[in-house]
Amino acid sequence: MQNAVYRLYWKLHLSSIISLKIDTSMEDNFKLSQYLEKDIRDGRMLLVNCSNPRPLMFSDGIDYVQRYIDDYDKIKNRDMDLEDLLKKHKIIVDKEDSIIKPSPSDKKSIALYLLINQSCNLDCIYCLAGKEKYKSNKKMSFEVAIQAIEKAAREITENDTLQIIFFGGEPLLNNSIIHKIVKAVNTDIKNKFPKIKFHFHVTTNLTKLNQQDIDLFKNNNFSLLSNLDGRQIEHDKTRLYLNGKSSFSKTYKNVKEISRNDINLAIRATITSLNIDTLDEIYNYFKDDLEIKFQGFPMLIPIDSDGQIISQELYPDIEKFKNFVKNNLINSIKDGVYLSPMIEVLESIVFNYKQFYGCGMAIGNTFVVCAEGEVYPCIYLVGNDKYYIGNVNDSSMQFKYYSPELEIDEIENCNICKYRYFCGSGCLICEIMLKDKDKKAYEYFRNLTCELFKVSFIEVCWALCEQRININDSGENMFHNCKINDKVITKR
Repeated sequence: MQNAVYRLYWKLHLSSIISLKIDTSMEDNFKLSQYLEKDIRDGRMLLVNCSNPRPLMFSDGIDYVQRYIDDYDKIKNRDMDLEDLLKKHKIIVDKEDSIIKPSPSDKKSIALYLLINQSCNLDCIYCLAGKEKYKSNKKMSFEVAIQAIEKAAREITENDTLQIIFFGGEPLLNNSIIHKIVKAVNTDIKNKFPKIKFHFHVTTNLTKLNQQDIDLFKNNNFSLLSNLDGRQIEHDKTRLYLNGKSSFSKTYKNVKEISRNDINLAIRATITSLNIDTLDEIYNYFKDDLEIKFQGFPMLIPIDSDGQIISQELYPDIEKFKNFVKNNLINSIKDGVYLSPMIEVLESIVFNYKQFYGCGMAIGNTFVVCAEGEVYPCIYLVGNDKYYIGNVNDSSMQFKYYSPELEIDEIENCNICKYRYFCGSGCLICEIMLKDKDKKAYEYFRNLTCELFKVSFIEVCWALCEQRININDSGENMFHNCKINDKVITKR
């Protein structure tokens, strides 16, 4: 191997005087991956197979490697040292290489959204909850909640998880029922279903919180998600109380309280035109002032559950969003910050996780139960008759749902993208609700989804090759840095 490394080094180093021997009749059992992506910066070239990423970087011999790739099907005499390296990194693959898609399986976990309270004390300008079909004064009863949890638990396979998500509206406006549900799960339901796991989560604006809630969260290993759209100057542009007053100070105080109690808390800042210019400052504010290690910067979904399009004036600039990712994705890893949704790209690359659907909704991993027991596959589809699954009060109702038309290779334009098996197409509401509703909003959201994924993917690949990210690759040399150091091609 050492000799091969030196041979390849000198070929790359002397590439300007090497010519390729070409034979147009040459055939063999290998081909360039159809998912090959190339990126060049600062005199270096990155190659990666976007369906099986093992990124590879060259900082010498770029012209030679480029000609080898361009003329691959015509080359008579193969450069076996380079050939072996390209094969190892899946740049060159077997001609029979194909993507194996898992068939729908009965084995599953479920994320069960319980709309504990369908009203809210805030009036956020981009709220997903439509006033006609979603928002109401309805509160979920204990009986409906338990019925939903037990029905869902029957669908969970052994050693998999039922994630119980207390959602709204604002769920803590009906906090007493949450306490009662958790107690029932711990004392009764877990005994009925001993072979599955349970996890509690609450999505809350954290304007309402008492000591009993804190104790409940802490003693039952809750995870929490709350929204702060930045510092007060940004937050107050989007998330005010119903009476028009600022909600920032109350949320800020309770975020601090949750953190002091070592409760698993993620903070999300929904990105709009109103905070896009200060994302770097917001990231550092969350990291340094609030000491939040789980940060979310999701894109604005430009439609609500009633099908009303969010004002285009709120759409953030795509290039500014991409620059934020470039500036902070890799640094966030060094800072010990989990930066969602961008960091999921790193996890997908390292562990080769493929995503054939934009989310779990399409394959029956996500369900929403309304206050009176109606069930839908997504929070954006609440009240939509086309997607009504049933009511938990009906004995025949089952938590089953499958939408094969939302598989990535069935979605127009996505089905020809080389990144598709790691992207999954993004939020499926784009296809379900936006596509036929508003062409401009659809195209914007689709473009934003694609651009953010691509920049995240490429930045992670560069960082892995440059060893700016240290990972435990279980002893396998998954990533190579072909930069010449002391005339040796270094490896990870």
